[in-house]
Amino acid sequence: MKIRFGLLSGAAVLAPITVGMLASASAVAQDESTVAPSVEEVVVSATRRGDTNIQDTPIAITALTGDALAEMGAHDFEDFFRTVPGISFTNKGVGEQQYIIRGVSGVGAGTVGLYFDDIAITGSTLSSPIVKLFDIDRIEVLRGPQGTTFGSSSLSGTIRWLPAKAKYDVFEASVGAEVSSTRHSDDLGSIFDGMVNLPLVNEKLALRLSGTVIDGAGYIDNRFQKDANTEKSNALRAMLSWSVTDDLEVSTMSMFQNVDAGERHYYQKENLDMPFSPTLNGGALPDEFYSNVLSRGITEDELELHSVKAG
Repeated sequence: MKIRFGLLSGAAVLAPITVGMLASASAVAQDESTVAPSVEEVVVSATRRGDTNIQDTPIAITALTGDALAEMGAHDFEDFFRTVPGISFTNKGVGEQQYIIRGVSGVGAGTVGLYFDDIAITGSTLSSPIVKLFDIDRIEVLRGPQGTTFGSSSLSGTIRWLPAKAKYDVFEASVGAEVSSTRHSDDLGSIFDGMVNLPLVNEKLALRLSGTVIDGAGYIDNRFQKDANTEKSNALRAMLSWSVTDDLEVSTMSMFQNVDAGERHYYQKENLDMPFSPTLNGGALPDEFYSNVLSRGITEDELELHSVKAG
């Protein structure tokens, strides 16, 4: 179940409604066979040469807009990566994400460059941070070597998370809530998020605040508890934009994110916990996910990012 509410200033509300009415009237007046399908224009900045239309960008790139991610219900990379060709992803728990593009992987340094708002967050091959998706403008996935533009850790490609920027001329606010159920779990999960965009000085200074709180239900059992791999996450981001002149803009970003997990995402379809293994003693396989860890595996991942850009 998903519930979302939005609030815009009066001018911002009237414009989309008017455009929608005109578009509908135009569509009715024309014969359906003569109306060409429209293609949404997606602007990317992957070449570091300014914003370009994705159809005119001469590299293998996939871009997902914030609206597309919202329609998928995506809250982290695992929720959408299957829609991107040539990429695979393994989530073994907090801080143990593995990103692979075009099948290129190795031991040690990562082969996929990871950037959040142009801040490098690339880890090792088997250890990269979780990035929660909230108030995102778009995600860009570049396939193929990107060392010239993004450094040596982009051997097989680059992934960029680009947050929504502060807007100078409109007040915006939105809140959202989701409740979910998970197979093999007795608990419910929930997600709450919100955003507010504040023009401080018209056409000169604007502030954008956003955040999310996630309570994820677990589904893996172990010898200590049922549904052990729970998740409790919270994140907050502030974006400040200052238009110094018509040709110069300074923007700052600060983000804090904390992810607590009750257990890693390891499990066995067969219970090999001697001497109680029903499998080795001729019994049936367990019906639910089970982890035979010998100690509690509570893990925590903290991510703190700060940046200042001018351009």
